[in-house]
Amino acid sequence: MLDWFSNLVAGSPVHEGGALSGVVACILLDQSESLAVTETIHAFGGHITHQLPDATHVLVPNNITAADLPRFHGLQESCQSTHKPIVRVSWLEEVVGSTTKSPWDAALIAAHVPPTSSAARVEEQAGETAVRRTDPTMVTGSLAETWA
Repeated sequence: MLDWFSNLVAGSPVHEGGALSGVVACILLDQSESLAVTETIHAFGGHITHQLPDATHVLVPNNITAADLPRFHGLQESCQSTHKPIVRVSWLEEVVGSTTKSPWDAALIAAHVPPTSSAARVEEQAGETAVRRTDPTMVTGSLAETWA
């Protein structure tokens, strides 16, 4: 999966003003993935921290699910309260693979946020509300009761 990262950064100097300038990433990946991601972040001017409070972004595996996130006790709550995005590695791939995309772009970040149990519940509730509002049988039944 990350082989192209290794090829991309091999022999590359660190770019202080690179695509990841100002990014301080906390990486929550398996050791097999974290080395290539760390090298990529450094090569594009970003920095790594092992302390969540110092991070600007938190990187998680692309295949992470809502069921996986609780193993990082308090991560979602901490990031939400401090407005730190939790993003998949695909966010990094997209930022460094483009000359125009910013690591701070809210739409780009949103496209790479992993599913969370609370987000899934909100989406589910929003979907139910939308169905309730657009179900014509409910409106017809309500009008019939009103005019009866």
